[in-house]
Amino acid sequence: MADFQRFQSDAVSEGKISQWDDGRGFGWVEGGGKRVFVHIKDFNRGQRRPRTGEQVRFVAGTDALHLAELLGGWPGAFAAQRRLRHKCSKGSYQLMFFGIVVLFQLAAADLITGHRMGRWALEWLGRVISEQW
Repeated sequence: MADFQRFQSDAVSEGKISQWDDGRGFGWVEGGGKRVFVHIKDFNRGQRRPRTGEQVRFVAGTDALHLAELLGGWPGAFAAQRRLRHKCSKGSYQLMFFGIVVLFQLAAADLITGHRMGRWALEWLGRVISEQW
């Protein structure tokens, strides 16, 4: 069974390749009542190329995790990492994760300071934009 990574809103774990255009490197997987587009880049390197009718296993991509982090903060990230069973040690994932953490910390600091930081940032952004035009 081939493995690939793809953002899945339902975290579908297995499916079958219903169509595959090897020359163009993409196709469709059906599983869990859904039809999902897949590209050759979604498959792990070193595997043979997929074929129509082949069973494949889904691994949720980091897009789903980042969305949960952004919407739910660290509790959302914790729950998504467990529910989607995703390994979170990749450098690109960690960079985005800590960026989201910093964003939440800045929002909390802005709230504590009575929105002074937010007003300052908006004024600064306004000056930068007005200098451009």
